[in-house]
Amino acid sequence: LGGDNSGVNYEWALLRGGNIIRHYSEDSTLEIKKADPWNDYGVYRCEVEDDDGELIGQAYTAVTIGFTDPSNARVVKFDEKSSATIECPVYAIPGATVTWEKEDGELPVGAKMTGNKLIIDEFDDDAVGMYVCKVDIHGKQIEGYVKAEIYVPDTIIQVLLEPSSETISLGDRAWFDCKVTGDPDAEITWTKEGEDELPDNTQVMGNRLLFVNVREDNGGIYKCHAKTKAGPLETRNVLNVGIAKRKRKRISRKKEKRAHKQAGNNDKKMKHSSSIFGTWFTSS
Repeated sequence: LGGDNSGVNYEWALLRGGNIIRHYSEDSTLEIKKADPWNDYGVYRCEVEDDDGELIGQAYTAVTIGFTDPSNARVVKFDEKSSATIECPVYAIPGATVTWEKEDGELPVGAKMTGNKLIIDEFDDDAVGMYVCKVDIHGKQIEGYVKAEIYVPDTIIQVLLEPSSETISLGDRAWFDCKVTGDPDAEITWTKEGEDELPDNTQVMGNRLLFVNVREDNGGIYKCHAKTKAGPLETRNVLNVGIAKRKRKRISRKKEKRAHKQAGNNDKKMKHSSSIFGTWFTSS
């Protein structure tokens, strides 16, 4: 775009939806190097003024960058079963008519066309495919291509909480380990539900929450909060504190025999025991 600049001044601006996105140079020719399809599309306005600042005239042109053939389609991804809004990559100026088609079949059931957008209530396998928007401007038609896919994360990030034991008793040494799969650099923090601070007999050691000499008031719900590259995640686990069982003394067979023999000897002594008062006889 350009013209003779003798005695006149030029001012370029990028507009979208009637709003000025950015101003450009005041040269007669506007050159955009390394045009970005995401940032440089829209309507370009050139205003021409004389040396006194009076407006002589203005001109507009709509610019679309890329996405105008299937090999260079815009790729968009949506979560399965989520609502999806597909936007036409061809910038539509006011007065333009936009229609939608799906290359490999009919549009999804219930799909709605609103302005330059196609809205799908529930994006599923049937909605996956290549969409074509056709923009008619003053009898001229421009096509834009959008490839819609179901979003599948490259790495599934999970937060797992593993207790040291299923049964924890008073006085035990116990811990929870918070393990983050898919993001080894995740930042871990711990909280106890309903409390501002962790109990004073706990220690945080890396990804481990350690309980030293478990108390009854340690019982409750503990949460592991992980700041991952996919966003904040958390998991929880319940600490149930049981009463420690008394250990029964186990007597070996030899000790049992010795104890039994000793008891027999005591019985014999009881049957014939002498004292200063004579001999006592006991009935067996």
